[in-house]
Amino acid sequence: MTLLQRLLDFLVNANQSLESFTQQYGVLVYLVLFLIIFCESGFLVGCFLPGDSLLFTAGFLAGTGVLEFWPLLILLIVATITGYSLNYWQGTRTGPHLFTQKHKRFFKKEHMIKTHQYVEKYGARVIIAARFIGFVRTLAPFMAGMGNMCPWRFNICNIIGGVLWVGACVSLGYFLFDNPLVRKFFA
Repeated sequence: MTLLQRLLDFLVNANQSLESFTQQYGVLVYLVLFLIIFCESGFLVGCFLPGDSLLFTAGFLAGTGVLEFWPLLILLIVATITGYSLNYWQGTRTGPHLFTQKHKRFFKKEHMIKTHQYVEKYGARVIIAARFIGFVRTLAPFMAGMGNMCPWRFNICNIIGGVLWVGACVSLGYFLFDNPLVRKFFA
């Protein structure tokens, strides 16, 4: 089986694959986890990647000693924060162009104005809470960029949300590793 086939199998069956992937490839698994979380947070097409379950599984494996908890936690927090920042930047660059004459049929100026108003009113809460909602997690930073959310405000919310999301999911997996019901699910 080639490395690419193993990587695809890993993505499809993250819960079952992560431990064997770690044993076979060692430290490389940290890079793969970083890239998956970065891509899920950083690109609109990343919404299909396994975010929550992958973080929980990584935490579970850290609890069993297969992965190191603190390096894992720090690495994944950095991955999601940098991914969100890239997604925000894409929104600031791409968003306004969606409302040009060429795309006027689908994207109207009033939609841009409403997006900006929504981001101004609810932006901070959305950026933090969206981390915990699958598809919304990928759209929120793009919409914040498109709606011209203040970069400092976005970055503060990005850091808070990233630490809370990764911290909660990885820690939950880490502390539940010895629960018999959880172990049965991962067996």
